[in-house]
Amino acid sequence: MGVSTRKWVIIGTSNTVKRIVELCAYAGIEADGYPLVVARENPDIREELRRLGYVDTCVFTSRRAVELVYQNSSEDFKSNIRRCAVYTIGPSTTRRVHELFNAESTHPNVDYSSTGLVKLLTGRILGRTALFSSVKRSEILVDALRMYSQVLYEPKLYDLGVDSQVASRFIESLENSYIRGLVFTCSTAATIMGGTSVDSSIRIVAMGPRTLATLSALGYNSLIPTHSTVEGVVKLIVELEGSNVSEHLGRK
Repeated sequence: MGVSTRKWVIIGTSNTVKRIVELCAYAGIEADGYPLVVARENPDIREELRRLGYVDTCVFTSRRAVELVYQNSSEDFKSNIRRCAVYTIGPSTTRRVHELFNAESTHPNVDYSSTGLVKLLTGRILGRTALFSSVKRSEILVDALRMYSQVLYEPKLYDLGVDSQVASRFIESLENSYIRGLVFTCSTAATIMGGTSVDSSIRIVAMGPRTLATLSALGYNSLIPTHSTVEGVVKLIVELEGSNVSEHLGRK
């Protein structure tokens, strides 16, 4: 009877989980994904966006926010976005802005998180600003935008929830001895842990500062990558796996 290979378990939003699992496979590391975080669209989203007047600055914190604004806003507002200053949380969101709005945007160089956005926006005069994100907004980002904006609009686009069936399967998986480590890609994913007991040999990784804070508040000691990106997470996993895996990655 063979011995099961110890795997990493990736928990969070579907796109991010998928990308981390794929890069882990490329690096010769086995990983299972649990895309248990789901976006629930506000049924009144069109009315939320209709209330917005002209804005000088738009801030997008996710690809989903870009897509929902594009699908539910007027042609006049889409034209406004093409003319205003646009900031995003990272390159994936920047690409989506360009694809849908044909607009240029700016994102942090390496820290693709709310903290990175705050550093990017520090000291800028933003004027009338619209923050497009889930309703679970980063307090440090909101505080910074209020400081640098004449007025800040916070339309309610969508909320992040948990798929209970996927969450149950994940919690059941914690009883298995094959888990090498857990990666939480967002704070919503981390909240499902509650007081769940985790074997001391299992390494826990938080993708960004908010997720780290959530896990810490729940009593878990966790690590965070140097850069809050998919690549940063996989790089940390490779380092934790040791030099043999690093050599394998270098040969690819």
